[in-house]
Amino acid sequence: MLAATGCNKSDPQADATKAELEKQVREARESEAALRTELELQKLNAERDAIALERQKIDDARAELERRNQENAEADLEKIRLREEALAKREAGISDRESGLGGREQMLNERELELAGRESIPELDPTPEIPDARPVSDYNVFYDQLSNDGSWFETPDYGYVWQPTVVVRDTSWRPYTVGRWACSNRGWTWMSDERFGWATYHYGRWALCRGRGWVWIPGEEWAPAWVCWRSGDSHVGWAPLPPESMGHSRRGWGSSVEIDLGISATCFNFVSINLFGGSIRGNCLPYNRNREWCGLTRNITNITYQNNQFNCGGPSYRDITPRIGRPMPFYQLNVNRFDNGRPGGRNPIVGNQLNMFAPTVNAAWNGALRPASVRETWRDLQVERAEGGVQTTYLDRFRAAQAERRTLSAQAVEKLGGQQELQKQRLAVLEQNRQESKQKAQVVLAERQAAIKERQQATLEKLRAIQETLPSGSVQQQIREKQEQNRLALEQRQKELREKQEQANIDAEARRKELTDGKPAGGVGPGTDKPGGSLAERLREQQEQAKAEAEKRRQEMADRATGKPAEPTAEKPGGTVADRLREQQELAKAEAEKRRQEMADRATGKPAEPVAEKPGGTMAERLREQQEQARLAAEERQKALQEKQEQASA
Repeated sequence: MLAATGCNKSDPQADATKAELEKQVREARESEAALRTELELQKLNAERDAIALERQKIDDARAELERRNQENAEADLEKIRLREEALAKREAGISDRESGLGGREQMLNERELELAGRESIPELDPTPEIPDARPVSDYNVFYDQLSNDGSWFETPDYGYVWQPTVVVRDTSWRPYTVGRWACSNRGWTWMSDERFGWATYHYGRWALCRGRGWVWIPGEEWAPAWVCWRSGDSHVGWAPLPPESMGHSRRGWGSSVEIDLGISATCFNFVSINLFGGSIRGNCLPYNRNREWCGLTRNITNITYQNNQFNCGGPSYRDITPRIGRPMPFYQLNVNRFDNGRPGGRNPIVGNQLNMFAPTVNAAWNGALRPASVRETWRDLQVERAEGGVQTTYLDRFRAAQAERRTLSAQAVEKLGGQQELQKQRLAVLEQNRQESKQKAQVVLAERQAAIKERQQATLEKLRAIQETLPSGSVQQQIREKQEQNRLALEQRQKELREKQEQANIDAEARRKELTDGKPAGGVGPGTDKPGGSLAERLREQQEQAKAEAEKRRQEMADRATGKPAEPTAEKPGGTVADRLREQQELAKAEAEKRRQEMADRATGKPAEPVAEKPGGTMAERLREQQEQARLAAEERQKALQEKQEQASA
C-alpha cells in the first residue's frame, strides 16, 4: 500500500520541466505560424509590387507608342501624299490605255466579234500551219524541268504523275487559279503566274485524288487551256478536264463533257463575272457552294480541233466584256513550237500578240522514258468523280490508247537499237526535227503575216473613212480634249501637293523649335484643349470636308466633259489641305504633351485626374480611318473618270 502510494506522487521538478517543454512547443508553433504569415505577406507584397511594375511598364509602353505614332504621323502623311501623286499619274494614263484597248477591240469586224471567245478565228492566227509536225522535244522536258517545283509518283492507272509542292503547303490550292484568262483568236488562253504553268495548263490533264490532292498527268497535245466551262447571269466557272479525255486524240468536246467524263462539281472554280477579266487568285467563290453555282449556270464548253490545233471555246467575248465593266484586250496567239528549252518568267505580250511556249512533244518513245527521281508508288489512287463516273466508252478508249502508246514506245526503242541507244540518239533526232520544222514554218509564217498586215491595213483605212464622216465634235476629238483636261488636272494636283509639302516642312521646323525651347508652340499647354470640340469631332469635320472636296472635283470633271464652265467658288476659310494638316499636327502635339504630363504626374506620385475616354478610338485607329477615307475618295475619282470616258465614247 505504501509502495503504491509512493509511486503515484508527482515529481514537482518533472512537472516543471514538462510545463516548460510544452510552453516551448507552443511558442515554437506560434513562431512558426507567425513566420508563415509573414512569408505569405511578403509574397503578396512582392506580387503586388510586380503587378504595379508591370502596370507601369504597360503605361510606359503606351506612352512610347503614342510618341512613336506622333513621330510617324508626318512620315505616314508623306506616304499618303506619294500614293495620291502616284494615283493621279495612273488616272492621267487611263485614257491612253483604254484608247489602246478600245482600238484592239475595234480591229475585230462584226463576224470576228461574234466568234471571239466561242470559236477560233483562223484569219487572225499568226502561227504557221504545219501538218504532222515532227517532235522537237519529248516527255523528258516535263520530267526534268518540273522536278524543282514538285514530286513525281508512279500509279497503276495513269503511269507517272506529278504533284506540285504547293499542294502540300496549301490544301486550298487549285489548278487554273494563280493567273488570269486572256481572250485570243483560239478562244480563252490561261496566262499562269506559276513557274510550272507553261506545261501543266497546256499539256496533259489534272485529277483530284481523295486524300492526296491535285496531281497532273503528262500529255502530248497543246491547247490554250484544257478546261470545261459554265456560265450564268452573274457567274463564270471552269474545271480541269480529267485524264480520260486524252483517250480521244484530235477531237473536241461540247456541253455534254461533264456527263461524258464524270466531272464533279467539286472540281470547278467560280468567280463573279465582273471579276473575270482580272487576276483570279483571291476572287474565287467558296468551293463548298459549288453545287449552288452549278445550279445557276449552264455548260458552254466548245473545245474544237481545226487546222491541226486545239481551240478552247468558252464565254462569248462580246457578251462578257460589257458585264466586266471595262474594255478587255483581245490577243493574237503566237505559239512557239520549235524551241526545245523553256523560257523563264510570264508569257510575254508584244503589242496585241500573246507569245506562248509550246514545243511539239509527241515523240514515239515517250512511254519508255521515266523521271530521274520517283518519290513513291501510289497503288490506291481514288479520283473524285461525279455520280455515275466516266462513261464506259471513254474509259475503255483511254485504256486502249495507253496500251497503244506503250506498244509504239517499245517499237521506237527497238528501232533505235535499245534503251541505251535511245538515250544517245534522241537529242540528235529531236534537233534535226526542229531545224526541218523551223525552215518549213518560216515560209508559211511570212505568207501568213503578209496576209494579216494587208487585212489590218484595210480595216484601218475603213476606220479612217468612218472618222472623216464624223462631225467636228467626234469621239477622237473628245478623247484628245479629255486627255488635255486630265493633264491640266494633274498639274493642278501636283501644285497643291507641293504647297502641302512646303507647309508640312514649315510645321515640322516649328515643331523642332518647340522641342528645343521646351515649350509648346501656338500657346497650347498641357491640360488645355483647342476650341472646336473633341478630337473625334474635328476628325469627323475633316472627313466631311474631304468628301466635299472630292464631290467638288467630280462635279468639275463632269462640267469639263460636258463643256459647262466651272463656277468660281470662294475658298472656305480654314478649309485648305495645308490648314487641315496644321490643325492635325497641333492636335497630335497637344495629345502628346498631355501624355507627357500624365507620366510626370505618375513619377512624382501625383494622382492622375480621371479623363473620360475620347470617342473615335486611338490615334492609330483614326489614322487608319483617314487612310480608308482617302482610298475611297480615290476610288470615287476613278469611277467618275470611267463614267466620263464611257459618255465620251457614247
